[in-house]
Amino acid sequence: FKVQINQKLSEPETKKIYSQRKIDVEPVFGFMKAILGLTRTSVRGINKVKRELGFVLMALNIRKIAAQRAVHYKIHIKKADFYQIINRNQLFYIA
Repeated sequence: FKVQINQKLSEPETKKIYSQRKIDVEPVFGFMKAILGLTRTSVRGINKVKRELGFVLMALNIRKIAAQRAVHYKIHIKKADFYQIINRNQLFYIA
């Protein structure tokens, strides 16, 4: 089975199709799981889950902004310190 898949993926036409689909999405979910501890939602219902994921994504965006500003202002913040700020305030931490 793996041999057939590898042969199919090595064909030029298949490479062309898959090259259009290559988007690096997985790190976002890795951050959500590793940094925020989100392995499953704590609510039920599509609207509530969307709202909860919205908060998680907002926290990740704030993390990115803080990292960019730290570089801009040449502030050296340890990753552990940043995560402790989130955990201590519990403002953006969703478990």
